[in-house]
Amino acid sequence: MNICPICSSTASTETLCKVNLVYQTDFDLVECPDCKVKYFNPLPAIEQLSQFYSALPYEFDRWRQEAKADYYISKLLKQRHAGSILDIGCASGYFLHRISEQTNWSAHGVELGELPASFARETLGLDVYTGDLFSASYPDNSFDAVHIGDVLEHVPNPRDFLEESRRILKHDGRLYLAVPNGYVDSRGLIQFYNEEHTPGRHASGHIFFFERDTLLKLFQLTGFETTFEYTILIKNGLRALGYLPKRRKWKNFYTPSKKPETPCKSTIPSVTKKPHSDFYYKYHFYKKLAFGLSGLRTFGNDFMIQLKPIEQ
Repeated sequence: MNICPICSSTASTETLCKVNLVYQTDFDLVECPDCKVKYFNPLPAIEQLSQFYSALPYEFDRWRQEAKADYYISKLLKQRHAGSILDIGCASGYFLHRISEQTNWSAHGVELGELPASFARETLGLDVYTGDLFSASYPDNSFDAVHIGDVLEHVPNPRDFLEESRRILKHDGRLYLAVPNGYVDSRGLIQFYNEEHTPGRHASGHIFFFERDTLLKLFQLTGFETTFEYTILIKNGLRALGYLPKRRKWKNFYTPSKKPETPCKSTIPSVTKKPHSDFYYKYHFYKKLAFGLSGLRTFGNDFMIQLKPIEQ
Protein backbone atom coordinates (compact mmCIF):
# COMPACT_ATOMS: atom_id res chain seq x y z
CA MET A 1 0.00 0.00 0.00
CA ASN A 2 1.35 3.40 -1.01
CA ILE A 3 1.27 6.09 1.71
CA CYS A 4 1.63 9.74 0.71
CA PRO A 5 4.84 11.13 2.26
CA ILE A 6 3.14 14.49 2.85
CA CYS A 7 -0.44 13.91 4.01
CA SER A 8 -0.27 10.14 4.78
CA SER A 9 -3.19 9.43 2.45
CA THR A 10 -3.55 5.80 1.35
CA ALA A 11 -5.64 6.68 -1.72
CA SER A 12 -4.37 5.42 -5.05
CA THR A 13 -1.97 7.82 -6.73
CA GLU A 14 -2.12 8.86 -10.38
CA THR A 15 0.96 8.08 -12.47
CA LEU A 16 1.79 11.11 -14.61
CA CYS A 17 4.87 9.90 -16.46
CA LYS A 18 8.17 8.05 -16.14
CA VAL A 19 11.16 10.02 -14.85
CA ASN A 20 14.87 9.42 -14.45
CA LEU A 21 17.47 10.38 -11.85
CA VAL A 22 20.68 8.48 -12.53
CA TYR A 23 21.83 6.42 -15.50
CA GLN A 24 19.34 3.66 -16.38
CA THR A 25 17.32 4.17 -13.17
CA ASP A 26 13.73 5.22 -13.77
CA PHE A 27 10.83 6.06 -11.46
CA ASP A 28 7.16 6.94 -11.74
CA LEU A 29 6.14 10.56 -11.22
CA VAL A 30 2.92 10.22 -9.23
CA GLU A 31 0.39 12.63 -7.73
CA CYS A 32 -1.48 12.25 -4.46
CA PRO A 33 -5.24 12.80 -5.08
CA ASP A 34 -5.68 14.42 -1.65
CA CYS A 35 -2.84 16.93 -1.17
CA LYS A 36 -1.76 17.09 -4.86
CA VAL A 37 1.93 16.61 -4.16
CA LYS A 38 3.87 15.10 -7.06
CA TYR A 39 6.86 12.93 -6.26
CA PHE A 40 9.14 10.13 -7.46
CA ASN A 41 7.80 6.69 -6.66
CA PRO A 42 9.51 4.80 -5.22
CA LEU A 43 11.52 7.56 -3.59
CA PRO A 44 15.20 7.37 -4.60
CA ALA A 45 17.61 5.67 -2.22
CA ILE A 46 20.26 7.76 -0.49
CA GLU A 47 22.91 6.08 -2.66
CA GLN A 48 21.10 7.16 -5.84
CA LEU A 49 20.75 10.73 -4.61
CA SER A 50 24.45 10.83 -3.66
CA GLN A 51 25.38 9.47 -7.08
CA PHE A 52 23.38 12.22 -8.80
CA TYR A 53 24.61 15.13 -6.69
CA SER A 54 28.25 14.03 -6.68
CA ALA A 55 28.27 14.47 -10.46
CA LEU A 56 27.11 18.09 -10.28
CA PRO A 57 29.66 20.92 -10.07
CA TYR A 58 29.25 23.16 -7.04
CA GLU A 59 28.61 26.81 -7.75
CA PHE A 60 30.47 29.38 -5.68
CA ASP A 61 28.99 32.66 -6.84
CA ARG A 62 30.01 34.93 -4.02
CA TRP A 63 28.57 38.16 -5.31
CA ARG A 64 25.11 36.81 -6.11
CA GLN A 65 24.94 35.18 -2.69
CA GLU A 66 25.92 38.43 -1.01
CA ALA A 67 23.21 40.32 -2.93
CA LYS A 68 20.65 37.77 -1.75
CA ALA A 69 21.96 38.09 1.81
CA ASP A 70 21.44 41.85 1.74
CA TYR A 71 17.74 41.26 1.07
CA TYR A 72 17.43 38.75 3.92
CA ILE A 73 19.33 41.05 6.28
CA SER A 74 16.48 43.55 5.94
CA LYS A 75 14.04 40.78 6.91
CA LEU A 76 16.14 39.64 9.87
CA LEU A 77 16.61 43.11 11.26
CA LYS A 78 12.85 43.66 11.18
CA GLN A 79 12.57 40.60 13.38
CA ARG A 80 15.30 41.62 15.85
CA HIS A 81 18.74 43.28 15.68
CA ALA A 82 20.62 40.27 17.00
CA GLY A 83 19.98 36.55 16.99
CA SER A 84 21.10 33.27 15.52
CA ILE A 85 20.37 32.03 12.00
CA LEU A 86 20.79 28.56 10.51
CA ASP A 87 21.13 28.17 6.74
CA ILE A 88 20.27 24.60 5.71
CA GLY A 89 22.13 23.74 2.54
CA CYS A 90 24.50 26.67 2.95
CA ALA A 91 26.93 25.59 0.18
CA SER A 92 30.17 27.60 0.37
CA GLY A 93 28.77 29.97 2.98
CA TYR A 94 28.92 33.34 1.24
CA PHE A 95 25.28 34.05 2.13
CA LEU A 96 25.97 33.41 5.83
CA HIS A 97 29.31 35.22 5.75
CA ARG A 98 27.64 38.40 4.52
CA ILE A 99 25.08 38.22 7.33
CA SER A 100 27.78 37.69 9.96
CA GLU A 101 29.80 40.62 8.58
CA GLN A 102 26.93 43.09 8.26
CA THR A 103 24.83 42.31 11.35
CA ASN A 104 25.03 41.18 14.97
CA TRP A 105 23.46 37.85 14.08
CA SER A 106 25.46 34.68 14.67
CA ALA A 107 25.57 32.56 11.51
CA HIS A 108 25.45 28.76 11.38
CA GLY A 109 25.10 26.33 8.50
CA VAL A 110 24.43 22.74 7.50
CA GLU A 111 25.87 21.40 4.25
CA LEU A 112 26.04 17.86 2.86
CA GLY A 113 29.01 18.50 0.56
CA GLU A 114 32.40 18.16 2.22
CA LEU A 115 34.15 20.55 -0.19
CA PRO A 116 31.88 23.61 0.27
CA ALA A 117 31.41 22.93 3.99
CA SER A 118 35.18 22.82 4.51
CA PHE A 119 35.58 26.04 2.54
CA ALA A 120 32.93 27.77 4.68
CA ARG A 121 34.66 26.67 7.88
CA GLU A 122 38.33 27.04 6.96
CA THR A 123 38.28 30.05 4.62
CA LEU A 124 35.28 32.03 5.86
CA GLY A 125 35.51 31.00 9.52
CA LEU A 126 31.86 29.94 9.76
CA ASP A 127 30.24 27.39 12.04
CA VAL A 128 29.12 24.85 9.42
CA TYR A 129 28.19 21.23 10.07
CA THR A 130 28.96 18.68 7.34
CA GLY A 131 26.01 16.32 7.01
CA ASP A 132 22.23 16.48 7.02
CA LEU A 133 19.90 18.40 9.32
CA PHE A 134 18.94 15.36 11.38
CA SER A 135 22.46 14.21 12.16
CA ALA A 136 23.39 17.76 13.23
CA SER A 137 21.18 17.13 16.32
CA TYR A 138 20.67 20.75 17.35
CA PRO A 139 18.90 21.30 20.70
CA ASP A 140 15.28 22.43 20.82
CA ASN A 141 14.68 26.16 20.27
CA SER A 142 18.22 26.82 19.04
CA PHE A 143 17.66 29.45 16.36
CA ASP A 144 15.83 32.73 15.87
CA ALA A 145 15.72 32.18 12.11
CA VAL A 146 16.10 29.23 9.75
CA HIS A 147 16.73 29.69 6.03
CA ILE A 148 15.88 26.89 3.58
CA GLY A 149 16.62 28.01 0.03
CA ASP A 150 15.79 25.59 -2.80
CA VAL A 151 16.33 22.51 -0.62
CA LEU A 152 12.90 21.12 0.28
CA GLU A 153 12.27 19.75 -3.23
CA HIS A 154 15.45 17.66 -2.98
CA VAL A 155 14.99 15.86 0.33
CA PRO A 156 13.29 12.42 0.47
CA ASN A 157 11.43 13.28 3.71
CA PRO A 158 10.12 16.87 3.45
CA ARG A 159 7.52 16.50 6.21
CA ASP A 160 10.08 15.21 8.72
CA PHE A 161 12.49 17.88 7.47
CA LEU A 162 10.09 20.73 8.27
CA GLU A 163 9.15 19.17 11.61
CA GLU A 164 12.82 19.08 12.56
CA SER A 165 13.21 22.69 11.42
CA ARG A 166 10.31 23.68 13.64
CA ARG A 167 11.81 21.81 16.62
CA ILE A 168 15.07 23.76 16.47
CA LEU A 169 13.37 27.10 15.75
CA LYS A 170 12.49 29.32 18.71
CA HIS A 171 8.81 29.84 19.43
CA ASP A 172 8.95 33.43 18.17
CA GLY A 173 11.39 32.63 15.34
CA ARG A 174 10.87 32.74 11.60
CA LEU A 175 11.55 30.25 8.83
CA TYR A 176 12.44 31.65 5.41
CA LEU A 177 11.61 29.21 2.61
CA ALA A 178 12.32 29.40 -1.12
CA VAL A 179 10.80 26.56 -3.12
CA PRO A 180 9.77 25.99 -6.77
CA ASN A 181 6.09 26.00 -7.64
CA GLY A 182 5.61 22.29 -8.29
CA TYR A 183 2.63 22.83 -10.59
CA VAL A 184 4.97 24.61 -13.00
CA ASP A 185 8.17 22.75 -12.13
CA SER A 186 6.73 19.34 -13.05
CA ARG A 187 5.31 20.38 -16.42
CA GLY A 188 8.58 20.05 -18.30
CA LEU A 189 9.14 16.47 -17.15
CA ILE A 190 5.62 15.47 -18.18
CA GLN A 191 5.83 17.19 -21.56
CA PHE A 192 9.29 15.76 -22.25
CA TYR A 193 8.02 12.21 -21.64
CA ASN A 194 4.88 12.72 -23.73
CA GLU A 195 6.85 14.07 -26.68
CA GLU A 196 10.04 12.02 -26.51
CA HIS A 197 8.51 8.79 -25.14
CA THR A 198 11.44 8.39 -22.77
CA PRO A 199 11.84 9.35 -19.11
CA GLY A 200 13.24 12.83 -18.59
CA ARG A 201 15.54 13.93 -15.80
CA HIS A 202 15.22 17.24 -13.97
CA ALA A 203 18.68 18.75 -14.30
CA SER A 204 18.53 20.09 -10.75
CA GLY A 205 17.46 16.75 -9.30
CA HIS A 206 14.06 17.70 -7.92
CA ILE A 207 12.16 14.68 -6.59
CA PHE A 208 9.20 16.51 -4.98
CA PHE A 209 6.90 19.07 -6.61
CA PHE A 210 4.80 21.22 -4.26
CA GLU A 211 1.97 23.37 -5.52
CA ARG A 212 0.18 25.98 -3.44
CA ASP A 213 -2.36 23.76 -1.70
CA THR A 214 0.25 21.07 -1.03
CA LEU A 215 2.49 23.57 0.73
CA LEU A 216 -0.32 25.00 2.84
CA LYS A 217 -1.28 21.46 3.90
CA LEU A 218 2.36 20.65 4.67
CA PHE A 219 2.74 23.79 6.79
CA GLN A 220 -0.40 22.93 8.74
CA LEU A 221 0.82 19.39 9.40
CA THR A 222 4.25 20.56 10.59
CA GLY A 223 3.06 23.37 12.85
CA PHE A 224 3.63 26.48 10.72
CA GLU A 225 1.57 29.29 9.29
CA THR A 226 2.59 31.77 6.62
CA THR A 227 3.29 35.41 7.43
CA PHE A 228 4.54 36.33 3.94
CA GLU A 229 3.84 34.75 0.54
CA TYR A 230 5.37 35.89 -2.75
CA THR A 231 5.61 34.48 -6.27
CA ILE A 232 8.58 35.28 -8.53
CA LEU A 233 9.85 34.44 -12.02
CA ILE A 234 6.41 34.86 -13.56
CA LYS A 235 7.74 34.82 -17.13
CA ASN A 236 9.45 31.46 -16.58
CA GLY A 237 6.21 30.07 -15.24
CA LEU A 238 4.21 31.33 -18.20
CA ARG A 239 6.72 29.68 -20.56
CA ALA A 240 6.38 26.34 -18.78
CA LEU A 241 2.57 26.53 -18.91
CA GLY A 242 2.54 27.35 -22.63
CA TYR A 243 1.29 30.93 -22.37
CA LEU A 244 4.61 32.17 -23.76
CA PRO A 245 6.94 30.40 -26.24
CA LYS A 246 9.36 27.98 -24.66
CA ARG A 247 13.09 28.46 -25.07
CA ARG A 248 14.37 26.75 -28.21
CA LYS A 249 16.50 24.16 -26.40
CA TRP A 250 14.29 23.63 -23.35
CA LYS A 251 14.46 19.84 -23.67
CA ASN A 252 18.19 19.89 -22.90
CA PHE A 253 17.26 20.58 -19.28
CA TYR A 254 15.43 17.24 -19.10
CA THR A 255 17.65 15.00 -21.22
CA PRO A 256 18.86 12.04 -19.10
CA SER A 257 22.49 11.02 -18.85
CA LYS A 258 23.78 8.73 -21.61
CA LYS A 259 26.48 7.22 -19.42
CA PRO A 260 27.02 6.43 -15.73
CA GLU A 261 27.59 9.48 -13.51
CA THR A 262 31.10 10.11 -12.24
CA PRO A 263 32.00 12.42 -9.33
CA CYS A 264 32.73 15.97 -10.43
CA LYS A 265 36.16 17.30 -9.44
CA SER A 266 35.07 20.75 -8.32
CA THR A 267 37.49 23.27 -6.90
CA ILE A 268 36.91 26.51 -5.03
CA PRO A 269 37.65 29.37 -7.43
CA SER A 270 40.01 32.07 -6.21
CA VAL A 271 38.01 35.30 -6.34
CA THR A 272 40.15 38.39 -6.03
CA LYS A 273 38.15 40.97 -7.95
CA LYS A 274 34.42 41.55 -8.26
CA PRO A 275 33.52 41.25 -12.00
CA HIS A 276 30.66 43.76 -11.72
CA SER A 277 29.48 46.50 -9.40
CA ASP A 278 27.35 45.97 -6.29
CA PHE A 279 24.48 47.59 -8.18
CA TYR A 280 24.72 44.94 -10.93
CA TYR A 281 24.21 42.03 -8.52
CA LYS A 282 21.55 43.74 -6.45
CA TYR A 283 19.70 44.73 -9.60
CA HIS A 284 19.58 41.13 -10.88
CA PHE A 285 18.35 39.82 -7.54
CA TYR A 286 15.76 42.51 -6.96
CA LYS A 287 14.57 42.30 -10.57
CA LYS A 288 13.12 38.87 -9.72
CA LEU A 289 11.24 40.44 -6.82
CA ALA A 290 10.12 43.55 -8.68
CA PHE A 291 8.18 41.55 -11.26
CA GLY A 292 6.72 39.16 -8.68
CA LEU A 293 3.27 39.11 -7.11
CA SER A 294 2.07 38.69 -3.55
CA GLY A 295 0.49 35.33 -2.74
CA LEU A 296 1.24 31.85 -4.05
CA ARG A 297 0.28 32.09 -7.72
CA THR A 298 -0.26 29.05 -9.93
CA PHE A 299 1.53 30.62 -12.91
CA GLY A 300 4.77 31.62 -11.15
CA ASN A 301 7.96 29.60 -11.22
CA ASP A 302 9.12 30.04 -7.60
CA PHE A 303 7.68 30.85 -4.19
CA MET A 304 9.26 32.88 -1.40
CA ILE A 305 7.56 32.24 1.94
CA GLN A 306 8.04 33.35 5.53
CA LEU A 307 6.65 31.06 8.23
CA LYS A 308 6.17 31.23 11.97
CA PRO A 309 5.55 28.33 14.39
CA ILE A 310 2.05 27.88 15.75
CA GLU A 311 0.86 26.01 18.80
CA GLN A 312 -0.41 22.56 17.87
